[in-house]
Amino acid sequence: MNIMLKHILISLVVCSCFLSCAEKESTFTGREIKIDLSKLKKNINIDLSTLNCEYIDLETVDGSLIGNIDKIYYVNDKIYVLDKEIAGAIFIFDNKGKFISKIDAKGQGPGEYAEIDDFLVDMQTQEILILDYDQSKIIYYLGNKFKNEVKITEDFENFTQIKNHIIGINNYCYNKDGCYKISIFNKNLKLKKQIMPTPNNADNVSWDLKRTIHKYNDSLFLTEPFTNYIYAIDKNFNVSPCYYINFGKDSLDVNKNEMKRDKFLNYIDNTNKAFLVDNFLEMGNIISFNFFYNKKQVFCFSHSDGSKTLCANSIVDVKKKVVMMPIHADEKYMFFKMIKLGDIDSNATYQANPTILKVLISEIDKIIPF
Repeated sequence: MNIMLKHILISLVVCSCFLSCAEKESTFTGREIKIDLSKLKKNINIDLSTLNCEYIDLETVDGSLIGNIDKIYYVNDKIYVLDKEIAGAIFIFDNKGKFISKIDAKGQGPGEYAEIDDFLVDMQTQEILILDYDQSKIIYYLGNKFKNEVKITEDFENFTQIKNHIIGINNYCYNKDGCYKISIFNKNLKLKKQIMPTPNNADNVSWDLKRTIHKYNDSLFLTEPFTNYIYAIDKNFNVSPCYYINFGKDSLDVNKNEMKRDKFLNYIDNTNKAFLVDNFLEMGNIISFNFFYNKKQVFCFSHSDGSKTLCANSIVDVKKKVVMMPIHADEKYMFFKMIKLGDIDSNATYQANPTILKVLISEIDKIIPF
């Protein structure tokens, strides 16, 4: 099995799907993005030398070494980096990459977590909210100083904040009466609404995804794996399919999600079909998303109306000879992690922190050679 695919599949647990097939529904009113896999490129080669972008070398000092970037935030000229699986910590750098501090508090006491399932940074207060699924709580920090923690009554593994609401995403359902995919809370974590009911199917398969939900301005987007759909969540928290990613005859038959775990994993390991994973990003009139095809990860950029699309297995900065992996986008910037060409799909142990590329959203259309 491909190393990257194996890494993503290793955390599979439970699944629910909202659409029963990969074919576009007759009632679909969103935007269709057609992917011609016969035109799939090995590399998207980019020359950044004349564009308005910034390379940020994250400082490597004692206590600052990052094993993997699972999620980042850029708030008030600070970069917050979650390394979930290796360090189990959140690292804080300034906008030039200088290391400031970190949150490293594994344990079972106040302010401590079994593991960091997800985190967010409150744009107004700059508080860091840490989600600990195992201990059913959210822990509040300001910088690396513990403030308080709140017990949560609903299960969710990913979350985000929009205005005065916190939105939790649940990928697992062990409740015999079923669950809800999305729970909406007020800022004090009081439950307000639940949407997208899902059945108990603990013997089936889901993904422990890192970036299933994306916020752009006041819009929310949800990626559901093994389908062709990106969902939009409106201001009233109604959910509807927003983008249909059309892989044509190469689309995965999502009814395969009804298979038991072992059979499904075997099917995925032996199929050449295409299916969405996570990390959908919208940046004005440009969107980006990841999918797997022929057991390899593919990065895709498209105009949001589907008029221009470009997909490849790698995005390469030809001047620096590094691969660019999209990791975050907000209202102003898009961020890429820069990886040496020889380190892709390897088990390389890093001795220094990576370089982050920060690009103005207004420059993205100039960077991608549609």
